[in-house]
Amino acid sequence: MGNLYIRAIETKEDINKVIGDEFAPGLISYLGLSKRVKFEMKKMKKISKKYRHNDTIEVKLGDRFMNCRISNMSVDEITGFVSWVELENISSNSFTKKKIPLVFKNTESLKSMETELKVLLTEVDISGKSEDFPEFISVDLKDIKQRELKISNLQIGKGLRIMNKKDDVIALIKAKSHYYYVS
Repeated sequence: MGNLYIRAIETKEDINKVIGDEFAPGLISYLGLSKRVKFEMKKMKKISKKYRHNDTIEVKLGDRFMNCRISNMSVDEITGFVSWVELENISSNSFTKKKIPLVFKNTESLKSMETELKVLLTEVDISGKSEDFPEFISVDLKDIKQRELKISNLQIGKGLRIMNKKDDVIALIKAKSHYYYVS
């Protein structure tokens, strides 16, 4: 598992006692069981901004790390207050969806061509078996000829599918602007 995860704390407390500024109540289903848990509100607020229904996040429950699918998350759109979270553990061979970051390599080759990179997408939605998900997708800019990089230009592993539209633009490569000031 990676270093980034949310910690779930098992609890027997009543949901109404858990809800507050410090914790968000929730439920994790795994191995045919459901455990009542609470999450740190501060971290859940951050997660609720980045992740949506059916996205996958890493969770630590006790000493156990697991990939979980967000099956339900109730969030106040104004305050960001998370009042309920339901997560479902997914095994490594089950199909799911996850955001995978894009890493642009060989950007120094653009400097020699008097061009610059304008990144429009920093991550893409991938579906497939969670065990097949890469940590990131590499975008090699060495010897690049196109002015636009699109989703259709990405290479991903077998069994994985990019959920973004094929014609979505990832990045633009444009000539550097030279400005001359006349005084």
